[in-house]
Amino acid sequence: MNIKDLYKNPKKIVVTAHRGFSGRYPENTILAFEKAFETGADLIEFDLRLTKDGVPIVSHDATLKRVYNEDIKIASLTFRELKERGSKVESAGPAASIPSFREVLDFFTCLKRSERKGLNIQIKETEESLLQQACNMFKEYELYNNAYFTVSTFETAEKIKELDSGIEICILERKREYDDALLIAMKNFGCTFIQPHRRDMTIDFVQKIKNIGFLANLYYSNTDGDNKLFISYGIQGILTDYPDILISSVHSLNLM
Repeated sequence: MNIKDLYKNPKKIVVTAHRGFSGRYPENTILAFEKAFETGADLIEFDLRLTKDGVPIVSHDATLKRVYNEDIKIASLTFRELKERGSKVESAGPAASIPSFREVLDFFTCLKRSERKGLNIQIKETEESLLQQACNMFKEYELYNNAYFTVSTFETAEKIKELDSGIEICILERKREYDDALLIAMKNFGCTFIQPHRRDMTIDFVQKIKNIGFLANLYYSNTDGDNKLFISYGIQGILTDYPDILISSVHSLNLM
């Protein structure tokens, strides 16, 4: 399946589990990803960083402060040292520890094809080693139909395109207004996917990005009321910490 096919049905709301099912399980873990797909999410979103010994791992934060209450930079620890922190939920075991990128891809490819949908992979750092390894593994696991990279700037996107021109890239550019100039620049770069912030949402904005031809995934919505509001604007994809609530909202609207 090509994840672009998810957007072909205009009544379909594409559900992306933000850092997995992060509202109810430890974020960015195999457990959160597994529960997200079990719940019915179409995509999982997660974040990549590098350890001290150069292993791509899955973590949103640069430190362990928020998730382990340790004020230690991930970049100062080896992958083994990171794994020694153990599970974020003791009863869940290794599935709730910080995984490597390879562990996540192994989990994804071991899913039944009917359960395997898509990956939104956000690269949080710009080190050449991380970009090169991420592209190499993208190719190794043949993710071209199932995944795309999300990056902060055009500069990082250009570096990825030089490494592998076949990878789809979503560019955030959060420091800029999502005006016509930025949207045209994204289109000219070759972006198919965009991830506008909830603050950008209006009916007119959603119609504009549809007219350009983007496949848009809103960041973010976590309540039934917000879900229904943004769906009423016409947005087709939504990132959420609670895929269960979003799916319930969609069903109540007789969509999906």
